[in-house]
Amino acid sequence: MNWDWIGGFFDGEGSAYLSSQRRRDCRSGFTFRPTLKIAQKDRRVVEEIHHFMGFGQVGSEGRKGMYWAWSVCSARQCLQIIPKLLQHVLFKRRQLVLLEEACHLVVGSNHRPQTSISRLIEICAQMRELNGMRNIANRLDLDAARIAIARARINTKGASGNSGTG
Repeated sequence: MNWDWIGGFFDGEGSAYLSSQRRRDCRSGFTFRPTLKIAQKDRRVVEEIHHFMGFGQVGSEGRKGMYWAWSVCSARQCLQIIPKLLQHVLFKRRQLVLLEEACHLVVGSNHRPQTSISRLIEICAQMRELNGMRNIANRLDLDAARIAIARARINTKGASGNSGTG
């Protein structure tokens, strides 16, 4: 197994996505989780990928464990893999470039400024379009996120505009 094989296999059986979840216990109101995944019916293939990568998880997925998947849900681990994958993929390059940007934003900002959150939300939407994930629940989450960011911007502008008066 080598990176040429992994890149080709990822193009055919892999996915890269950024999930967002509303969380009231987070300062920004959202958490973002980058994920790389390679799925296959043959468990041995997935275990070989896991062995080659050296980290990640292997588990059964689908109804009644119809297939096996290797996955990584850590921004730091995704950042170890994405540059290598980018050298070997043909079709999923845009998803990987977007996920790499998102991982840098997630890793680099413990106190996410509004611009980082806005960009992460944009990346979520772009990746969902690229991956063909257009279900209503995802749209509602993104719409709620956009509204929350717009309100925060208005409150920030209002607060800074009022501080100079009086």
